[in-house]
Amino acid sequence: CDSIISIDLDFADPKIKVQQVFTVNLGATVQITATPDFIPFQIKWEPSTNLSCSDCLNPISSPTEDIEYTLTLTDSNGCEVISRIKILVIKDINIYVPNVFSPNNDNLNDRFEIIANSTDLIINNYNIYDRWGELVYSISNTPLVNFKAWDGRFNSEYVNPGVYTYYIKISTKAGFEKTIQGDVTLLR
Repeated sequence: CDSIISIDLDFADPKIKVQQVFTVNLGATVQITATPDFIPFQIKWEPSTNLSCSDCLNPISSPTEDIEYTLTLTDSNGCEVISRIKILVIKDINIYVPNVFSPNNDNLNDRFEIIANSTDLIINNYNIYDRWGELVYSISNTPLVNFKAWDGRFNSEYVNPGVYTYYIKISTKAGFEKTIQGDVTLLR
């Protein structure tokens, strides 16, 4: 007796779900999360430069330059899936400070703030001077996230409206520094 058996074989290619491009500020970190649709037998990141681990699915990268990583996952049958991930590093610190502020307790522009493209910054120096060159406010070596901007007071007293000069020096944990200076008008 002869018989014919028909078998449909469905081979599903293993896949990885991962964000392909990241953009980070210099000195910042990024966690890369790879989600495969299978249980990997082997995990390999190349290069392993600035990665918290080279054999895990979710490493943290601390890049100092643009970098491209190759993630290779191997399943228990020896099948490999490869994905490439780029991390682009923004090296410039973009800082904005207003040229006018009004510390009159209306909750609008009441402080002389620093606005930056990264919160991972250190304020090395933040000095405010009056028109005679007297230092009226100063902060140093403070993370931007803990920064308390000038509220228009000197020795607990509100200063007179006028033009004040500032000198601000900011750095990243990676060592990049930026200095800005200029003047700000205080209005009431």
